[in-house]
Amino acid sequence: MESRTEPSEPPSDESNDSDESPPMSHFFLMVLYASLLSVFFSVLWRRALREQAKLFLQLFLGMVGGGLLVAWLMYPFPSGPPTPFP
Repeated sequence: MESRTEPSEPPSDESNDSDESPPMSHFFLMVLYASLLSVFFSVLWRRALREQAKLFLQLFLGMVGGGLLVAWLMYPFPSGPPTPFP
């Protein structure tokens, strides 16, 4: 019995970097999420444009500021698993 193996394709020398999107930072994603959520809730909960803008700023600054505050409070704590005792 003969076993047939498919020849594998050699890796291409051309890098296909044009299809890759640049990495997004956590801060950018947090700001994007906060802005979308703030727009949604300000339009949903308020009728007047001035009230919507005021609520948008309160929600947006509260979410971004709260996220930065929590990140700052967590900064001194280690991010990895605890080290074993000798």
